[in-house]
Amino acid sequence: MEPEKGGGGWYRALAEITALGLTFPLAIAIGYGGGWWLDRELGTHPWLTILLTVCGVAAAFVQLIRFAARKERPPR
Repeated sequence: MEPEKGGGGWYRALAEITALGLTFPLAIAIGYGGGWWLDRELGTHPWLTILLTVCGVAAAFVQLIRFAARKERPPR
């Protein structure tokens, strides 16, 4: 990845990659934790944990696709 000239340079690129790297584990952890808590409260173990973990993984991949699409656009 080549950082854009001017403005933010490699700091901006590093910040974007760091944010993407944090998005994956956080989205999955939030989905898992929310599902685990709801399963415990509602007695539906393990279905909501599985469902919300899959939703967290999907959300993480959506962010990855958005990041890749932003990087493929030509600079203005």
